[in-house]
Amino acid sequence: MNIQIKTAILATMLLLSMGACKKDFITINPEGQFLTENYYTNTEQAYSGLIAVYDVLRKNVIVA
Repeated sequence: MNIQIKTAILATMLLLSMGACKKDFITINPEGQFLTENYYTNTEQAYSGLIAVYDVLRKNVIVA
């Protein structure tokens, strides 16, 4: 093959491979778990968090 053709093919492959790299591909969104940054966004979620805290406190009470 001609060196110019090989160089053109290599340059095309390099440009295509560089275009395939996106930042969104590396970013992973956690699924199946709630994070504090994105959980308490409305009153229903805040209320459920409050109930969860009171539930833990109620289980730790010693009944005499």
